Amino acid sequence: LASATSPAMLRYLDQAVSTSEHPNENYAREIMELHTLGADGGYTESDVVEVARALTGITLNERGEFFFDRSIHDEGVKTILDVHFPAGRGIEDPLQVIDLLARHPSTAHFIAHKLCCRFVSDTPPDSLVRSAEVVFSTSEGDLRAVMRHILNSDEFRNNRGSKFRRPLEVLIAMLRALAPAVSLESPGSLIYSLEPLGHIPYHWFPPDGYPDHAEAWINTNGLLQRWNLALTLSRAGEGAFDGVHLNLDRLIAPAATVGELVSTVIASLLHTPVNPEDYLSLVSYMTPSGNPDDPVTDSLRAARLPGLVGMILASPYFQWH
Repeated sequence: LASATSPAMLRYLDQAVSTSEHPNENYAREIMELHTLGADGGYTESDVVEVARALTGITLNERGEFFFDRSIHDEGVKTILDVHFPAGRGIEDPLQVIDLLARHPSTAHFIAHKLCCRFVSDTPPDSLVRSAEVVFSTSEGDLRAVMRHILNSDEFRNNRGSKFRRPLEVLIAMLRALAPAVSLESPGSLIYSLEPLGHIPYHWFPPDGYPDHAEAWINTNGLLQRWNLALTLSRAGEGAFDGVHLNLDRLIAPAATVGELVSTVIASLLHTPVNPEDYLSLVSYMTPSGNPDDPVTDSLRAARLPGLVGMILASPYFQWH
C-alpha cells in the first residue's frame, strides 16, 4: 500500500498517467513480479492487464501528492488470479488487489526465498524457505517474525561463509572491523570509492534493485577493485585514502613474534581461524624466513602491518560471510 501510494513510485512506473482509456501496465507488472508474487508466482498476462485496470485512478494531484481520481478509474468487471471483481467500484478495486497480492501463497514463498537468499545463501535450503513461508503467512507478513525465525534457524548457523558481500557491504564491514582505529573526515570519498565497483547507493536504475547473488559481483574487474579498496584503506594511516585516518596501533595489540602478530590480526579482523597454509603465507609476507618465531621490531611492524591488514580484508575469509 505504501508503494502504491508513493508519489515517487507513481511517477517512476507511470502509474500516475494510467487511465481507464489507456491503462499503463508498468506498475501492475512490477507489483506482481518484484513486490509480491515473483516472476514464477502463477500470474498471467491477462492478470497484468486486469491489475492495470484495477489500479487506474491511483494518481497525483496538482501538488504532486497521492490522489485517487475516480473519473479515470476503470469501473468494469475484472478477474484477477481467478478472483471476481464486480463492476461499479472505485478505490475498493486497488485496495482489494493489494490485499489479494499481499496474502497470496506465492508472495509468502517469494518474500521468504528472497530473505533467505539475502541472509543465508544464494541457494538457500528448501526446508528454511518453507518454514519461513509458514511464519510469513501465519504472522500476516510480519517481517520481524520472519527474520527472527531465519536468524535463529540451524540452516542459518550452518551456512556461515555462504554469502559474498556486495561492495557497499564489504566497505561497511571493513570500517566496522577497523573500528576504533579508523575515523572519517570525508565520508563522501568512501562513497565514491564504490563507483568502480558498481555499487553506489541508489544508482541501480532498474526497479529490481542491486543483484544479491555472488555471480553478479565475482569478475576480474570487481575482484581487483575490491583488493585495491582493502589495500588502500589499510594504508590510510600513510595518507593513501583521502578523508580517512587510520591508526592500527589502536586496534592491533603489540606482539612479540611474527606468528603472534599474524594471529592477533586474524582474530581481530575475522573472529575465525584460517587454514594452516594461509597462516604460513601471511607469516612469509611478514618475514622472509617464514619463521613465525621471528621477533617483531618497530620497523617491521610499521612496514608490514598495513599490508597484512589489507591482505586479510581482501581475502575470501572476509569477502564471504
